Amino acid sequence: MKSKINVILVDDVDFSRKVVSFIIKKNFHDQVNIIEAKSCNDVVNILNKKNIIHGIITDIMMPNGDGLDLIKVLSENNYHIPVAIVSSVKATILEKVMDLAEVSGVAIVNSYNKPISAEEVISTIDFFNVNRIEDRKMLFEDVKQNDLVELYYQPIVNFSSHRIDGVQVSPHWKNQKASAVAESVFLPDINDMKNTAGFMNLMFTLLERDIKSKFSDYRYTFRINVKDILICDDDFINHVFDKIEKETKDKIIVVVEFSEDVVLLDKLTENLEKLLSDGVRISIELVENDMQCKLLEQGIALSNICFEYKKNVFNDIKRFKELHGKDIPIIIGNIQKVNQQQASLDYGFECLQGDFITSEMKNDKLVKWINAYESETENLQCERF
Repeated sequence: MKSKINVILVDDVDFSRKVVSFIIKKNFHDQVNIIEAKSCNDVVNILNKKNIIHGIITDIMMPNGDGLDLIKVLSENNYHIPVAIVSSVKATILEKVMDLAEVSGVAIVNSYNKPISAEEVISTIDFFNVNRIEDRKMLFEDVKQNDLVELYYQPIVNFSSHRIDGVQVSPHWKNQKASAVAESVFLPDINDMKNTAGFMNLMFTLLERDIKSKFSDYRYTFRINVKDILICDDDFINHVFDKIEKETKDKIIVVVEFSEDVVLLDKLTENLEKLLSDGVRISIELVENDMQCKLLEQGIALSNICFEYKKNVFNDIKRFKELHGKDIPIIIGNIQKVNQQQASLDYGFECLQGDFITSEMKNDKLVKWINAYESETENLQCERF
């Protein structure tokens, strides 16, 4: 063995942990430091101590944080730690856990049924030792098979021209009714997944595939929300965007979604400038706070700004223009009702700029919707121009 490695054993059953621990100690002696945990919550406490962990052997169904919670924690914090599953759950549950791990960028190196054999424990520890993951590149590899996530699209229609200016992109679990992994155990909220580098890498991979296969003949831009924390992550910016082809980058608008956590303005600005120089356009989702105002003061070239439809949204837009003097196209998003659409249309005609987002749809329906809309509005566009 190269040197001593640290391995976490996670199981709420003491006997199960003791058996695996005994096998490891018998075969590897003091070359493996075993850290025991009864739940995902215990693992979080261990990881918070900044220990270097070379592998995790875990059960799935546990109180106080199960295997799904553990995958979410590893993904959200971008821990590149290989995981082996040892469980007695049904094959359907195990399959869904494996799928979630893949779309989250978490490496499940193997799965075993309880009781695990000595040979399986030894091979797992050997793998942890030989395949010490020192490079986060594995987080950003393309997912070869994805049975959990699909992208939905919302056409964005310009008020003044009636033309389709772009498309908003959002992730969904493929079968929301089947989001239950087991009784009282559900897949994470899809919006929470957007905090993770591995999951957002999957989103960009799926978007590029759709652009190439479904939307190559269309000129529209595709807006995809990215958390400010991820934009500050150099590895995420470098690995994800470096592998996207230029033809795809030209069609992408990254919408900066601001979190409650404090991010470094200089790093955020630096990486946004890098994306701009690489041909990626930038927008922001405006819920005015100090960080957004400071970012605007940096002079970042924005393609548009998105306001969520809510009470007094038009007053917010007016106040924004008075404060910042920015002549940037406005997108009014999250329009749910017909009267809201009409109010937004009226406001849009008055300002001669602005957009609204229609209902969500899958990629095949999007193509049909766009073709039907452009056919219906062709005469109206000719009259105005």
